[in-house]
Amino acid sequence: MALVTMVDDLFELAQLDAAEFARDARSTSLAEVVEGALDLCRPEAAEKRIRVEVDLGGAGASLCSPKLARVVHSLLDNAVRYTPEGGWVTLRAETGADGISLSVQDSGPGIAADELPRVFEAFWRADPARSSRGSGLGLTLAKRIVEALGGRIEASSGPDRGSRFDVSVPTRA
Repeated sequence: MALVTMVDDLFELAQLDAAEFARDARSTSLAEVVEGALDLCRPEAAEKRIRVEVDLGGAGASLCSPKLARVVHSLLDNAVRYTPEGGWVTLRAETGADGISLSVQDSGPGIAADELPRVFEAFWRADPARSSRGSGLGLTLAKRIVEALGGRIEASSGPDRGSRFDVSVPTRA
């Protein structure tokens, strides 16, 4: 199964093209994007007794590319995966003049400052000894998708204070 996931992720990475994203006029609401990502993450969060809080404020009705679903899923999936049992994950969103801003924050172990610049590198993991599911391409794909949508993604973290990923993308008409 891991090999199939990696092949799918590599194929998707190869397919990313900013011009294609610009031509794709499909839109969906941020609320739909977030709900779909939450549905995929709920079983593991429940198993680990992780409290997942979502506050979309007034941003839920904002229109965005359906491709943002992959980004939100990757961020939530990583947050749940690396948060210890009984921890928490929050997703917050808001809209402004520049579009949609969202953040995913967790109560996990965090990422050391010297490792933080590498989080978006393909196949990189903070702990090489950690055997975890996934292809090691989730955050790489997230960054490429966000940038293709004309947005930005940033990570902040520290040991024992969790991780936070901030995403901003233009809204769709």
